[in-house]
Amino acid sequence: MATATSIVPPIPDKLFFDRRDVVAFTGLSLRFVDLLIADGTLRVKRVGARVLVPRAELLRFAGVTETPK
Repeated sequence: MATATSIVPPIPDKLFFDRRDVVAFTGLSLRFVDLLIADGTLRVKRVGARVLVPRAELLRFAGVTETPK
């Protein structure tokens, strides 16, 4: 039986992800990601008009721990 960590797709080596990257990684809808951001469940950094999710925050939300390379 597969564990949750064995079915997680690899996450690119980027420090920040936009909302559409989060959708692609998690499989959640853009609307739901926006709701998570609005209620503070998913913490973001705002750079001008851009809304960016830090890598560590995305991994925390997904419940994934990274192993050192």
